[in-house]
Amino acid sequence: MRHKGATTDMRQLDVRDLARKGRLYSGMSTVMSWNRGSEPYDSMSLRAEGDTLIAEYSRQVDGGEWQPRQETLDIQRTPCHLGGSRPWFHCPVCWRRCAILYFTQHGFLCRTCAELNYPSTRQTPRDRALLRVQAIRRRLGWPIAWFQPDGAKPEGMRWREYYRLVWKHDAELQKVLTSLDAWLDKQHHALEKRIKSKKT
Repeated sequence: MRHKGATTDMRQLDVRDLARKGRLYSGMSTVMSWNRGSEPYDSMSLRAEGDTLIAEYSRQVDGGEWQPRQETLDIQRTPCHLGGSRPWFHCPVCWRRCAILYFTQHGFLCRTCAELNYPSTRQTPRDRALLRVQAIRRRLGWPIAWFQPDGAKPEGMRWREYYRLVWKHDAELQKVLTSLDAWLDKQHHALEKRIKSKKT
């Protein structure tokens, strides 16, 4: 089974962000750049023309020379209930309406055509339980790390709400600890098996 990448691993264009920044008005030009850590590693120029966005960038072909590329991205607008309109991209491959296009080796594609997963779909049940624990601890004003001491009831919070959150926190934390215990037990048995195989 082919492993899908995550949306967060890809450079992306969000039409909503571009609209908020006024970069979809015809004639507007801008430069998009992406960083790897604190260092810039890629950029492209964007130019709005009517209901299209022209993307110009360089692409390395078969590990050889970098060649200039130009891609035209179509934009559709749908009316909002309270007036105005909302912009959408059209995927150049499937023509699906989407808010975000991802920059791949084949150009800009929607999430489906790029075969990408959201990060949450790659999380284990233990990961999700731990995130819930951290969210509750953050709401209670406790240290985020689950192995640190619990704090007191936040000032102004009702006792009923406090006890509800503490109960939920403890239930989710138990899921984390049970899962960790099972994982450690599995690693222990695997290590024992490896040691025995080396002795024989």
